[in-house]
Amino acid sequence: MEYTVIWTDRALDELAAAVRYIAADDPLAAMRLRDAVFITVHGLGPLPYLGSRYEPSRDRRVREILCPPYRIFYRPIDSRKIVEVLTIWHSARQEPKI
Repeated sequence: MEYTVIWTDRALDELAAAVRYIAADDPLAAMRLRDAVFITVHGLGPLPYLGSRYEPSRDRRVREILCPPYRIFYRPIDSRKIVEVLTIWHSARQEPKI
């Protein structure tokens, strides 16, 4: 059974900030990033355990998947059959607090 993907406000805010930042110099690149992130996240519905476990998190359910140069952090919640997108993080930044 496919999981439903749910975006947190934090994840949407981080994605919007990244798209705005890139769009200032290259609007087309910003749209490509946005589309790539949405395609990557959409793929988590049928494959919620596709990404690797994010070991620094105290919540053992947190996983990450790459959409270079961004990392997408998410948490599958089996009891509700959802994938909760927690944040989008540029790989050059320090580790996020999740």
